[in-house]
Amino acid sequence: MKVLLNSESLSPPLTGIGNYSYHLLQELIRIPQVDAVECSSTSRFSSVQQPLLDCDAALTQPLGPTSNSLRSRVSSLALAYQLREILRNGQL
Repeated sequence: MKVLLNSESLSPPLTGIGNYSYHLLQELIRIPQVDAVECSSTSRFSSVQQPLLDCDAALTQPLGPTSNSLRSRVSSLALAYQLREILRNGQL
């Protein structure tokens, strides 16, 4: 059996479907009945190894700034509290 998988969801950062696709690819290459696994994206075809290598590299890199740093930046803006209250109360 030959398998072709769309690898668009494997672009970092991995979302739910990206994680599912990543683990699916890892298991598909272990099944003896599967002769070949190929991946496709919008403009090219590739072997299964390249998307898996890209995902492995992305998973081992440290994450960027957290949402807490974003929260502190936004909360330090002038009138941030007033804007939050307006949005919370639906007064727009």
